[in-house]
Amino acid sequence: MEDPGMNTQSLQDLRDRARELATACRTLDTIFAQGAVRLRQEAEVERLKTMATRIRQHLEEATMSEKGAQYGSQKADALVGIGRFIAQGIGPAKGEHARVDAFDKTIAARQASRQHCFGMIMVCVGKGGLPDDVHVVSISRRARTQNLSESAITLEIQKGGALLFTAGKFMQMVEGVVRGIREGKLRLPILPEQLTAKLVPAKRPSLIIKRIDV
Repeated sequence: MEDPGMNTQSLQDLRDRARELATACRTLDTIFAQGAVRLRQEAEVERLKTMATRIRQHLEEATMSEKGAQYGSQKADALVGIGRFIAQGIGPAKGEHARVDAFDKTIAARQASRQHCFGMIMVCVGKGGLPDDVHVVSISRRARTQNLSESAITLEIQKGGALLFTAGKFMQMVEGVVRGIREGKLRLPILPEQLTAKLVPAKRPSLIIKRIDV
């Protein structure tokens, strides 16, 4: 005949074991969930780093393009100066003072009517946010092309809902976003309104930049 006390003890042992297994399962679930979160966070961080590398390359390309454009403008101005010098030299000999004056006025009008700005290059974060809606914008090139001021171009972009950052400010902002993701405070995508609220509160990103050296 079985001892009732032994049966009761066995059942208690089984219940205790079941509780231990359940606790272990919950612990494993927590560990797996935390691991999944960390994997997602690191994947998002990697996407941001890849985007930052691409933006650095585009900034370098845009800077070189601006240097070339400025050099070309300086060369064109030099050629205009040579042309004026030649015209002034041959004009009096032929009695063509009026033609020389007209040449000077035409050149002066052309120079006054176009933008002579170079080197203002910024990073634009569009409505889609980080990391997919980010690109480099040569504000100066747009100003020259559209014959508008640089401030008018930046205002036009901002009115469209995008944010503009200098190269340095943008890279600092990305570092802040990386920290926020790893701390569990942020998730991709990061929209412009999140950047304005969390990373640059109370003011828009600075538009003051250092010009490129030519």
